[in-house]
Order: sequence, then C-alpha cells, then structure tokens
Amino acid sequence: MVDRENIIFNRKAYYTPSWTGIAKIAILSAYDKGKLLVQAKDSPFIRIDDYVFDEPGKARKALKQWENYERKRTKLKKERKNEKKNNHTKTT
Repeated sequence: MVDRENIIFNRKAYYTPSWTGIAKIAILSAYDKGKLLVQAKDSPFIRIDDYVFDEPGKARKALKQWENYERKRTKLKKERKNEKKNNHTKTT
C-alpha cells in the first residue's frame, strides 16, 4: 500500500495488480475514501489505495487478493442490478 502523504503524481512510479499480471501506473489524483485516479496505458481508471504499491514484489504478492476482490465486487454489482430490475418489474 502506498503512503498517501508521499505520492508522486503524474509519474509512472507505482505498481498495481491487473488481470494480466502487474501494471506500472502513474497516479493522476487522489480522492477521499481511499480511491486514486491512475493511468496505466491510455485511459485512466479508479483503484483503491489498498492495491497500489511502490514495489513490484508487493503488487505481485497482492495479485490473488485483488482478483478475489474484483470477482466479489462484480458479483455484488450484478446482484444489485438484478435486484433493482426485479423490484422494478414487481411494482409495475
């Protein structure tokens, strides 16, 4: 995990787990609640600061934990969407 007080912005100096391995990223801005706007290649994306590291070895060790987090997050998102859809059909 990266120290929020010592972040170097707009320079590819950090690493994060991704589906294809470890990605070298640049932090563009920091938001509250532990979210960071980062950019690996072309388009920026938001990553929680638990999965942004200053050493590639630490990012590699967190890869499995990040994959589990992403699977749970997408599963919950899909369940909420289906629940919302089902609630809408019941009321109409």
